[in-house]
Amino acid sequence: MMEKEKGKKKTKRSELGTLKPTPRHEALIHNLCLPSSYAEQYESKGISFMNPFFAQIYFPHVTQKDSFYLVHRQGFTYELWGGKLGLPTGSYPRLILLDLFRRSVIQKSRVINLGSTVKEYLTSLGLGYNGRIATEVHLTLMQMMQTGITLTQSKNEKQTFNLNAATGVCVAERENFVFIENLDVWRVGEQKPLYWTRTISLSPRFYEYIQVQSKMPFDFRLFTLLAKTKNTLAFDLLLWLPYRVNLLNMNSAPIATITIQQLHDQFDPYSPAPLYKFKDRLRKSLQLVCAIVPGLSDLLSFSNDGRSLLVKNKPLKFLK
Repeated sequence: MMEKEKGKKKTKRSELGTLKPTPRHEALIHNLCLPSSYAEQYESKGISFMNPFFAQIYFPHVTQKDSFYLVHRQGFTYELWGGKLGLPTGSYPRLILLDLFRRSVIQKSRVINLGSTVKEYLTSLGLGYNGRIATEVHLTLMQMMQTGITLTQSKNEKQTFNLNAATGVCVAERENFVFIENLDVWRVGEQKPLYWTRTISLSPRFYEYIQVQSKMPFDFRLFTLLAKTKNTLAFDLLLWLPYRVNLLNMNSAPIATITIQQLHDQFDPYSPAPLYKFKDRLRKSLQLVCAIVPGLSDLLSFSNDGRSLLVKNKPLKFLK
């Protein structure tokens, strides 16, 4: 009897569950009526871009006690450091960063025009206009202006991983720069002054990273959707997975095995939650991402012991 019960015990893989999109997720994406081609999206300005290097750099998910965020990645290490307002966290800095890439590429300038009104800017982000969102986005912009990044790449990291071949970026042994150099703000109203932004000047070094030829195109509206769901892990996964699949396509390995612990350390290293909670969060986020990117669920699976995510070496058509 004991043997029978033992045979019925769930495996760790079954606890993680399937990566197939749920009907709710599919309905959410279906309602967007997305254009299917790169050309259509560029014409409608619905397209955005991200350098594969920055597809591996993420803002914190939740507010941090300290104004720094240190993460070790494959081939390099980055540290985000904030000012008096703290580090930007959550969905809005992620969406704004992607928008900065989009506008700088389309406008071909590091001085980016955000529109003539706050409503115009928020609408272009797909967020809609109300006072609460306007205040939160403005705070995020102020935090981002005070936020800098330190990139380091040791000699050993350079020898073990060719970051330039993978991302098109050359990282110095150690360098510091800010994302935003200047904000052009104005005051609205006399009794209750409110500050909003019309233009953003990117720092020269950050703009150099944006101008690197190796860019991945994305449908910006998908990330607006994710920003509204507040699923920051799904947001990061949607940026990272196309890069990771493309990196796998560049070599002959049939499959990439990435442990759940490695994914935890990459995407949410400061979380005090136990690993099994991250597993469940990862599974739910991947379900949403698989609903967004057709065919991605065919490339992803969990290992039999439930300790790793498996990525198959197959082409992934993200945009036609």
